[in-house]
Amino acid sequence: MNFHVMTLFPDMVKNGLMTSIIGRAVENNYISINTYDIRDYTTDKHRKVDDYPYGGGAGMLMQAQPVFDCAKAVKERIGHDARVIFMTPQGRTFNQRIAEELAGEEDLIFLCGHYEGIDERVLEEIVTDEISIGDYVLTGGEMAAMIVIDAVSRLVPGVLSNEDSGVIESFSGNLLEYPQYSRPEVWMGKGVPEVLLSGNHKEIEKWRLETAKERTARKRPDLYAKYERECEIIKYLNAEKAINSDMTEAIRLNRLRVIYDSNGAVALVDTAKTKVLLYAKDVAGIGEFYDFAKENGLDKVPVLLRGTNPGPLLEQGFKLSGEYKEVAYTRGVPIGTKEVVDDVTGNIRNEINDLLLTGELPIKLVPVNEAETLSVYEKLQFRISKKSLYFCEPLC
Repeated sequence: MNFHVMTLFPDMVKNGLMTSIIGRAVENNYISINTYDIRDYTTDKHRKVDDYPYGGGAGMLMQAQPVFDCAKAVKERIGHDARVIFMTPQGRTFNQRIAEELAGEEDLIFLCGHYEGIDERVLEEIVTDEISIGDYVLTGGEMAAMIVIDAVSRLVPGVLSNEDSGVIESFSGNLLEYPQYSRPEVWMGKGVPEVLLSGNHKEIEKWRLETAKERTARKRPDLYAKYERECEIIKYLNAEKAINSDMTEAIRLNRLRVIYDSNGAVALVDTAKTKVLLYAKDVAGIGEFYDFAKENGLDKVPVLLRGTNPGPLLEQGFKLSGEYKEVAYTRGVPIGTKEVVDDVTGNIRNEINDLLLTGELPIKLVPVNEAETLSVYEKLQFRISKKSLYFCEPLC
């Protein structure tokens, strides 16, 4: 992933980011951090980039042309268009959901303002996103950009040495991180909790979950309420887990967010809003979800439906693009070599075992008419849903 920062103080950005985990990620080519001095794009011989604002007022304003020419040069360098993020208190407040959204991009361009701001005309011309790190004012956007870059970088594969860290970090699953301890075993009369010295990994994970819950309930009751509700939703979906494993796994790993939970229906969506996962106990639940989708601009997003037939969606201008069975490997133990009889089962075995190592549940959707493929998964002891899942796409 590549970060491009347009700034008046490139050394500030480089010095702030090229250390510790982010610095190592750059050295190992997981990410790149490129800075562009906006002063290099001014036509003023004194490298001036600011001027007095029309209408009067305190302070100076960054001019449009140097900023525009800088952005143009960045896009020419990367060879394609990219999101341009302006760090401003007027933007949407940054959080982990936005970090996950931005982590899916190949290139991100950051615009850091200074003085009293930037000429509005160039913001209208080049900026695609406005992001704030809080309701306060800084002397410039550099530190705010560095915070966003740090948070997004942690989600790029390979940046964290422990791949699980990005999943169990603070705020994942709406729980704050559990307490952690290092040597010495006793410091200033305070010892390490005995369970962490036991070597019993099952009990350690249990302790970590319970302490994370206690800490969240005490420090962030708002997050804990979300956590409790998500637990209730997972329990509800597990009543038909053969068709809902992908939904519960998405919630557990914080990959999709719950956008609807009412009248027997639960809906999840990805950050880019490219798909909705919907469980509805009956057709009435589909109808009420669709009313919600229209009100929130989601009525043109493809839906992967389970729990009932897709009739109400088809009546609302969707078409049925596919019917699937959900297959899930729930045994939890790696598959040995004896189950492998050909390249197909060998590849599936390797994929399953790799996912198990990361703590994920191997899940696939297989078209109902692919009987041979379903037979392979059955031989490998996958659970195959009796009910179907329906992929419905809007007609326009």
